[in-house]
Parts: sequence; C-alpha cells; structure tokens
Amino acid sequence: MDTPTSVTNSSSLQISHFTLMGLPGIHGWQHWLSLPLALLYFLALCANLLIMITIQNEATLHVPMYHFLGILAVVDMGLATTIMPKILVTFWFDAKAISLPECFAQIYVIHCFFFMESGIFLCMALDRYIAICHPLRYLSIVTDTFVVKATGFMVLRNGLFIIPVPILSAQRHYCSKNEIDHCLCSNLGVTSLACNDITVNKFYQLILAWILIGSDMALVFSSYVLILHSVLRLNSPEAISKLWGPVAPTSFSSSSSIQADAEKKTSHDMDTTLSTTNSSRLQVSEFILVGLPGIHEWQHWLSLPLALLYILALIANILILITIQHEPSLHQPMYQLLGILAIVDIGLATTIMPKILAILWFDAKAISLHECFAQIYAIHTFMCMESGIFLCMAVDRYVAICYPLQYSSIVNEASVIKATLSMVLRNGLLTIPLPVLAAQRHYCSRNEIDHCLCSNLGVTSLACDDVTINRVYQLALAWVTLGSDMGLVFASYALIVRSVLRLNSAEATSKALSTCSSHLILIVFFYTAVIVLSVTHLAGRKVPFIPVLFNVLHNVMPPAFNPMVYALRTQELRVGFQRVLGLGENVSRK
Repeated sequence: MDTPTSVTNSSSLQISHFTLMGLPGIHGWQHWLSLPLALLYFLALCANLLIMITIQNEATLHVPMYHFLGILAVVDMGLATTIMPKILVTFWFDAKAISLPECFAQIYVIHCFFFMESGIFLCMALDRYIAICHPLRYLSIVTDTFVVKATGFMVLRNGLFIIPVPILSAQRHYCSKNEIDHCLCSNLGVTSLACNDITVNKFYQLILAWILIGSDMALVFSSYVLILHSVLRLNSPEAISKLWGPVAPTSFSSSSSIQADAEKKTSHDMDTTLSTTNSSRLQVSEFILVGLPGIHEWQHWLSLPLALLYILALIANILILITIQHEPSLHQPMYQLLGILAIVDIGLATTIMPKILAILWFDAKAISLHECFAQIYAIHTFMCMESGIFLCMAVDRYVAICYPLQYSSIVNEASVIKATLSMVLRNGLLTIPLPVLAAQRHYCSRNEIDHCLCSNLGVTSLACDDVTINRVYQLALAWVTLGSDMGLVFASYALIVRSVLRLNSAEATSKALSTCSSHLILIVFFYTAVIVLSVTHLAGRKVPFIPVLFNVLHNVMPPAFNPMVYALRTQELRVGFQRVLGLGENVSRK
C-alpha cells in the first residue's frame, strides 16, 4: 500500500515550469552556436525592416505583389522574434526555465506565424496566377481591398484553427518530468512530458498540418501548374523570359508584353464574334460518350472482361453482405464496416458499368445533361465514401491494437452508425458543388466526351466559358477528403506499427498484424490506384486512352477484388462463406 500511495501523491502534483535544455546531445558546446544564430536573427530583422521601409517609401511598389511581400516580412520578423530571444538567453545566461503559460503562448504564436507564412505564400501564388493567366482583369480583381481581405482571412483562419493546440496542451497533466530537449516550446515536445494520454494532441496536430499546410501547398502548386500551362502557350520567347524573371511582373508597364499577347488573342476573338454569337447562345441538349479515345474500333472487345468484373463485384459483395447478416460471429464493428464498404462498392460499380456496357454493346452513347451531372455526383460521392470507410476501418484497427482493453467501450454499434453517417454527410455535402458548378457552365458547341463515363473535368472541358472554379474545387475536394483520409489512415498504421514493435512476444506481434493485414492491402491498393490514376493523366495527350481506361478500371476493380482479399485473408469470413454456401455444414463456430 505504501508504493501506490506515494505514486498517487506524486502523480497528482503539477509542475510549475518547464526547463528548455537546448540542443540534445551537444549541451556542452551549444553556446558556441549563439553567435551565428544572433547574426542570423539580426540579419533577419534588418533585411525585413529594409523591405518594409522600401515598400513604404517607394510609390512604384504600392502594388499588391509588394504589399504581400511586406506582409511576409512582418510575419518573418514575428516568427524569428518569437523564438530567438529565448534561445539566445538560454545559451548566454543559462536561463532555461519557462513558465507553463509562457510556453503555451509560445506554442500558439509559433504555429500562428508558421501557418500565416504558408497562407501568404498561397496569396502570392494566386496573385501571380491572375497576373499571368488573366492579365486584362488583374487590376479589377487584385486590388488593395483584395489584399486586406486575403490577409484578414489568413489571420482569422490560422488564429482560430490554432487555438485548440495550446488549449489541449494546457489540459494535459504534467506531474514529474519538466525537461524539454529543445530550445523552444514545440507542441509535441511539451505534451510528450504529460502523464496522461496525448493521442488527441497528436491527431489534432496532424489534422491541422493537413488542412492548412496541405491545402495551401496543393493550391500553390496548382496555381503554378496553371501558370506554366499559360506561359508555354505564349508564342513570344521574350514574353516567356520576362515571366520567369520575377515569376511575373505586376506593374502595367512591365506586363505590357503579356497584355499585348492577350490583346492580340482578344482582337482575333472579336473578329469571329459575329459568326459565333448565334451558335454560342445555343445550349447542347445531350452529351455523347464516345468511349475509349484512340481505340474506338476495337473497344467493344473490352466489354467481356468489364462485364465479368462487374458481375464478380456484384456477386462477391452481395455474398459478403449475406454472410455478415447470417453469421452472429461476424456481428462486430470490423465486419459491419466491411459490409458498408461492400454497399459502397456495389453503388460505385453500378453507377458506371451499365452505361459503359450499353455504349460498348448497343452503341448507346447519348446521355442527357441531367443524367451526366447526376453520374458526376454519384461517382465522386461513392469514391470519397470508400476513402472514408477505409479511414473508419483504420481507426477501428488502431483502437483494437493500441487500446485493446477499451476497444469494446469505444468501438461499438453506435460508434459505427455515427461514423458512417458522418462520412455520408461529409461526402454528400462536399460533393454537391461539383455537379452544381458543372451545370452552371454553358455548353454551346462541342458535346462529345472522349470517355466512357461523365467525369467532372471531362465534361467541363467542353464548356464555352471559364472553368477555373470547377478545377480549383475539384482539387480542393480531393485534398480535403482523399488527402486528409490518406494522411490519417497512414498515421493510424504508423501508430499501430509502433505499438506492435513494442510487443515482446513474436506470436502476439504476428496476431496483431494479421488482424489488419487484409485491410492494409486494400488501403495500399486503393490509394496507389488513386496516385497512379493522377500520374497517368500526364500521358493523356500522347496516349489518351490510358487515363480513361485506368479511370474505368479504378472504379470497377476495387469492388471486384476487395471481397476476394478479405475472403482469402480472414478465416472467420471464409468459414462464414462456407456455411452460407452450404459447403461446410460441419465447420465449428469460432
């Protein structure tokens, strides 16, 4: 009784401060680094102050591009000032102590400035995108008001999203250790000293990075891909050279060559306006799905393997549903989620395969606009839903392996229903703008889609008006749903592997890994297929049927092979199949 009592008393204590130990492993000579760090900090302050003073005093620099640069200078100064004074004080005066409120405040400010820098880079990328791709509208879109609104939005976004980080850290209980092997208060470095569970801290840190840094990075690279696409279409080498000097000129005088090219194109368009006005007012009544581009003559030979895959997908997934329903031993969250995945797979395959087979067998290529937009919605909803179910299954395995004693209280039938409904609502609502935005475009002349199904970008590429918002939303949707799901899935499995490797028993390790091996195979297959599908679009111009064929196979192969993988890797499911099919009446129930 003495030992538990002493442990309880010590664990109820709350430390009053943290100790910043500095750079781990080199405590003896880390003070020698103080001079270069002090010089870098002094250089950062002087350089950024000089930028701000120069922009303020030079009237020619009072343009959005340099306004954003000035804001970036402020953010850089704030980020450096948040950490460097304390680091130098630690090195020079051995003042290693920092109070808990000061440490949590530093965590908040570091994250704010860091994510603010990412947001300003995004604003600068959008500024360059509009300047290069839409030069005639640049002055009306990117104004001082735009800069103020964009900056205000980034401040609010980062400020609000980051508030939970220090709050969650402050809610942890720090009862014994207080030495941080770091020069500053990092979120995970501080919470690793807590005596209670910090899983929620780690997950929120990961989610925050994916939502803010991940989305900013995706939009920045998308902007520069579109910029590169526009630049390579210019016929003037001089204009291309000017664009890649400071990336793009902002002032009217320095962008005259770009605007001249745009005006030439505009004047050419104006010459044909009278002849196209009447036709541009027409709205096509249907689209034509021409099939696989480049192989129209013999694409019907693909109908047999595609039909077999579709029948296999239906039979296998229906068999899984019947087996889970009839076998009481399979009435567990893991198999209930597998049943939901089977329903999603049936829906995904049925959304596209009947129309594809009708095209290949009966040459029924016409599809109305409403049917096409409905197919866009259904395909994206089921695709994102499949990704969401994989995430739920990963979390289920994470709790089962890392918290086995709490599994039955955390993961139960109610949690499965809540998780499924949240995924249905998330994907159903976030996907609605795709067909809505596609329907708002004007389709005035072309109506032939070089595809077997209605893909969002394939349909909107036929529009006569601007489709930038469609492309941006498609990319944002992919990052918010598939990107975040993939990040959380792999994070769950990283934590699972970490827990498994800590087990001393080889038998326990093997058993733990076997419970999630089939799921891991499906996840790797699904996300690898998504990545391969994205990469194959790069070959779309030279071999156009490749991305189209991959798109079709990606929608029909997972529904066909998911049940087979689970049947081969899961003994309980195999036994259930035998009972349902009457092949193993004498098989004992496990």
